[in-house]
Amino acid sequence: MYLPLERYDEAYERIKEDAQRAHGAETVLVLVAPDVDAVCACRLLVSQFRHDWIAHKVVPVATYSELLDVGAELIARAGSEVRSVILVNCGGIVAVADMFPDLRPDQRVYVVESRRPLNLDNVFGNELVTVLDDGHIDRELAEERAAYEAMAFGDVGFDDEDEDDDEDDDLDDEEEEVESERALEDGGADEEEEELAIDDPPPPPFSSSSSAPRSSRRSGTGTGDEDDSDAESRISEPPPYQEEKENAGSFAGGPKAKRSRFALIGEDSDVDDDDESGPVPTPPPRSTGDLAGTGRPAKRKRRPQDVRRERRLKRRRSEATLFAYQSQGTWTGTAAALAMFHLINQLGRATVTAAWLASVGITSQYQLEEIAESRYLAQVEDLDAHLQRLSSTTASAAAAAVAGGTAANGAASIAGPGTVARTRDWRLPLYRHWTLYDALRSARGPATRLSAWTDAGKSRLRFLFAKLGVAVDQYTKPFAHMDSTVKETLQGEFVAQAPLVGLDRLEWTTFVRTTAVGTVVAAADMVAALWALAVHPNAPAALVHHATTGGSIVDLEALTLGSTVVSGTAAIGARPDAFYAMLDALNDDRRVAAGIETAKLLTTSIMSVVGTLISRHAIRTLRGLRYALVRDVGDAAGALRTPNGVRELALVLFAALREIGRADLPLIVGVLQPAAVVSSAATDGEQAEEEEEDMYLLVGHVGASEEGLVRRNRVGLAFQEAAAATQARHSHDAFDPTVIWVVKDDVTDFVEQLQMHLGAPPV
Repeated sequence: MYLPLERYDEAYERIKEDAQRAHGAETVLVLVAPDVDAVCACRLLVSQFRHDWIAHKVVPVATYSELLDVGAELIARAGSEVRSVILVNCGGIVAVADMFPDLRPDQRVYVVESRRPLNLDNVFGNELVTVLDDGHIDRELAEERAAYEAMAFGDVGFDDEDEDDDEDDDLDDEEEEVESERALEDGGADEEEEELAIDDPPPPPFSSSSSAPRSSRRSGTGTGDEDDSDAESRISEPPPYQEEKENAGSFAGGPKAKRSRFALIGEDSDVDDDDESGPVPTPPPRSTGDLAGTGRPAKRKRRPQDVRRERRLKRRRSEATLFAYQSQGTWTGTAAALAMFHLINQLGRATVTAAWLASVGITSQYQLEEIAESRYLAQVEDLDAHLQRLSSTTASAAAAAVAGGTAANGAASIAGPGTVARTRDWRLPLYRHWTLYDALRSARGPATRLSAWTDAGKSRLRFLFAKLGVAVDQYTKPFAHMDSTVKETLQGEFVAQAPLVGLDRLEWTTFVRTTAVGTVVAAADMVAALWALAVHPNAPAALVHHATTGGSIVDLEALTLGSTVVSGTAAIGARPDAFYAMLDALNDDRRVAAGIETAKLLTTSIMSVVGTLISRHAIRTLRGLRYALVRDVGDAAGALRTPNGVRELALVLFAALREIGRADLPLIVGVLQPAAVVSSAATDGEQAEEEEEDMYLLVGHVGASEEGLVRRNRVGLAFQEAAAATQARHSHDAFDPTVIWVVKDDVTDFVEQLQMHLGAPPV
């Protein structure tokens, strides 16, 4: 089942009631994926549990295997007191019944999922599962719901009788031919034609030529084999892309228009029901089957084979609809953090801090190019409306945020600590905590437009600052330490002069927050800091000193000595220390400062790899994709040892391809992960060491040719098909289906097979 947006509080009240009946037992289990959006949503949800004194347990999970283990250990075990299981960005696109097959009637699973497509068993078929919907189900899944209910609860589901139906098709068709001949002999051909035209169900969807089989059926000359084979072939056709709605900003529109009964049962009609000026249909001529001289043919009794055929075609239409839904690829809906903010708002407990965490969640989606700019801006407007209500200092906070307001230029003294405000800001993550020169060289958009890793790109940057009249010693020092007069000059002229060197889209609407020490942190800065903490959760305390004093990191060893980088397949699962480092940073400014300093180093490392790959022409083009396999990145800081790091590399490479007009194909980026020595249980019970094989961490990205738009990502489906076809040794266990680990020796065959599945253009 599912709950719409305006009824989220009902789910929370149910969780609260179940917890109160347990008299203090730990009845709530929160399973969270280790991504920025999920971590923010977890913090918001946990704050409500603490407010109501609800005992709960938070467990980070990164793969389906871990989800199964948790289900067996904490949910299904005898004596378990768990009554409510909350999945945050994990497990929403698979059937919960498969993950937790031993759920008891007194246990309920709540799904808070931003990934799409949602699993229809969770939405419509399991009373123990409640999906929190953002309006997507009622707005977009009317046809899928009808098809699912017809297959699961209706009379078109497959059973043993259908096996006999297929065998009896030829006999039925022969009987129809005999009946047709008899009708012609009796002068009843018109009656038979009219009967079939009304009662026959429509052909399956996605038909390239639906009129041909329909006319064959009407004429009474076909055997029916053409219809069945054509229906089966259409089921295998890939569905069309449907991302135009989101790119056009119509994601919040009304429900789909329903087809009339005439159009559903008969052929597609252009006749308007309200139009009375159309031609009046001519009644059929009278025949021996005339009913009481009315001119209406007598309707013959439906035969069993007609019922079976109608049932079979209905089933195939339902199968085609469900197949199209699952085959359209993956995309992203409302951020889990924003969904939890709406829940808190319905409970009457919304705060400025809650709105800030929601803004970090939606900014994370936008930074990863998971949502279109139109959706992002609509959500920003929604959050800003709440901030206007929750904060009386929004206007002064906006004044403090301009030009990167910090304690250094005195602007932050206007706004108190913890103030959050919407503002127009430069699209340069981390620039307030870096030098402006380095921020331009490392920001995804400006760096790819200028080819900032080349000498020519660096020259264009220096030319831009010369036109602005900014000296070298100013744009190469930390932004917080720049002269206030230079900042004022940049605020007025930077965006205006940037097109001289080919830079545009340098401003965007975002949220900023003033910390306790007066530093302004943008939502994009927070996203970068959390990602860095996921890579290096134990960043040395020295980084905090650098961050709070405005310094910069120049020594790689200062970072690598303070944490351990997990490489190889050991990095596939969740790292609890990384998850809790991210979670703690949401209310710890010192951890955020350390994360920002770490993010600067990781970003620089990735940009260095990008420059090397592009200069060496390492991106190869196949029939249906482009790919780059990185064997040696020299990545001392571990930026490319996690899926998030490889995804950032893919996003930058795709942005570079977009600049030269080559954004038409999916991009697959793989980074070789060195084998890790892990201990595993030997068959005799003793501990033994086994050396794992080197594996490539592959991430697939499907982007749009224009920045700010999105496309459905079919790479995850192609990964599954290619792995099955090649029998490659792999691990496709992450919640994000566009992430896969493939053994080094099998990756070549895997990529070659992958192009076969991505090569065919979508219909």
